[in-house]
Amino acid sequence: IADVCNYLGGIYLLIDQYQKSLEFHRKALQYRNTMNNPEGIAKSYNNIGKAYLELHKNDSALLYFKQSFDLCKRTQYKKGLIKALTNMGKVYYLQNKLEKSEQYLLQAYSISKQSGYDLGIAESSQSLGDLYKSSSSIDKAVSYYEISLDILKNLDFDELLRINYQGLYYCYTKKGQLKKALFYHELLLETEKKLLNVENNRQLAIVQITFNTERKEKDNRVLRIDNALKAMTIKRNAMYTWFIIVLFFSTLFFCIFIYNRFYSKSKANKRLEALNTKITNQNSDLELLNKELNRANEEKDKLFSIIA
Repeated sequence: IADVCNYLGGIYLLIDQYQKSLEFHRKALQYRNTMNNPEGIAKSYNNIGKAYLELHKNDSALLYFKQSFDLCKRTQYKKGLIKALTNMGKVYYLQNKLEKSEQYLLQAYSISKQSGYDLGIAESSQSLGDLYKSSSSIDKAVSYYEISLDILKNLDFDELLRINYQGLYYCYTKKGQLKKALFYHELLLETEKKLLNVENNRQLAIVQITFNTERKEKDNRVLRIDNALKAMTIKRNAMYTWFIIVLFFSTLFFCIFIYNRFYSKSKANKRLEALNTKITNQNSDLELLNKELNRANEEKDKLFSIIA
């Protein structure tokens, strides 16, 4: 994942989407910190610095290059050390701190030669050529441009070649050696044509990426709306379901309540009927008793009248 993020950061840097580049290089740094991968962390620091350099935030770039340098120095990672030194030299050159720039670039060049790192030699010597050209040390500039050029002939780095050809053309023009100046100017034009084709392809790639990104965003927007509608439908269906469930149980409860009322009333009526029957029977018994009592009273009266 860290490597994928690192490659994506590099691609976004190439197509001038520097914020995206920073985003993916930071993700790569996060994963590499989790894995405790010093070389990877140093690479990420260096790449983040390069993105800040393209954004013209030189102080931030220098901070990350220094972090990369410190880590490479501790872990003896020479390739990373050379890159960090070269990049710090470039930042100091842009800040017009030429002595510091020369110090770091010479150090990068020396370590590159000792370790046999050709690209490091090419980059550091090309940067030294730019530095000496700007300080009007033309002979020194020419010697370092030619060192860089000698290595770059075997490598596929047209942008570095262009810078070297441009530098040599300028230097030989200054020295008055017009044939050599013309020779390097012709090479410069050829390289610029190649780079123009690359740039056209790059711009086409940017257009395609932008188009694909916009299309994906539109698709995602449609998908989000569709998902929102589905979610609303599910929510509405759930509400209907709960409404039906509540209505069903309410109806059931009402029916049970009515049934209980009816059953209770029916039971009460049966009890009342039984009580009425009992009272009726008791009244009949009472009438019989009253008749017997009256008869007894009559007999008593007769008896008392006889006795009297």
